[in-house]
Amino acid sequence: MRIIIATFAAAFLTGCASIPLDDPEEYEALSHEAITALEGSAPGDIRIEGLHGFMLNTHWTAVTPRGRYGCMRDLTGTPTCEKR
Repeated sequence: MRIIIATFAAAFLTGCASIPLDDPEEYEALSHEAITALEGSAPGDIRIEGLHGFMLNTHWTAVTPRGRYGCMRDLTGTPTCEKR
């Protein structure tokens, strides 16, 4: 019984640990919203890499012609990006 519970718990946590990049336009738009104030990039200039999520937090890297940004969206849904 413990093995079955442990297997289900591991499968659940593994499923929550990574979010597939189903809609890159959504994350490009979120990144553009957060980065525009920093550098003024156009939405088409942003490429999304390394999208990861756990529970209700989502993290990704936004790459622009002027640099790389670590971005996240938390419980509030508001994206924030910091230049790396």
